[in-house]
Amino acid sequence: MSICLEHTSRSVGNRPKYELADILKRYLPLFRKRHRLSKWQEKILYDIQICRTVSCGGHIEICTHCEYRQPAYNSCHNRHCPKCQGIARRKWVASKLKELLPVPYYHIVFTLPHRLNDLALYNKKPAHKLNQTPK
Repeated sequence: MSICLEHTSRSVGNRPKYELADILKRYLPLFRKRHRLSKWQEKILYDIQICRTVSCGGHIEICTHCEYRQPAYNSCHNRHCPKCQGIARRKWVASKLKELLPVPYYHIVFTLPHRLNDLALYNKKPAHKLNQTPK
């Protein structure tokens, strides 16, 4: 059952002025003129642009309170889409926050000499072990 749609997060006032799809629609043609994209990249960008539009199909939502009707379009389900993965990301972050201990954490970044990048890229486990404190 749904509540009155004017009180849900779908109301227009809660949406950002611009979404990634708007930026892609405007600037992707120019980007394509200067850069070559793989079929995989093209598929991701296409999915993001059509997510929650008539191109993905949809259904009619009916409010059980006032019987207001509005179209609700389906998601693209692409794992790279910010609209589709927003809820999954929030759930993941919430689950990880439960695992944290009540102590301060620090994020440490270190760099390798550029000559070692390829070696570390293809030998990730040994490279990460080099950074661990000995027991």
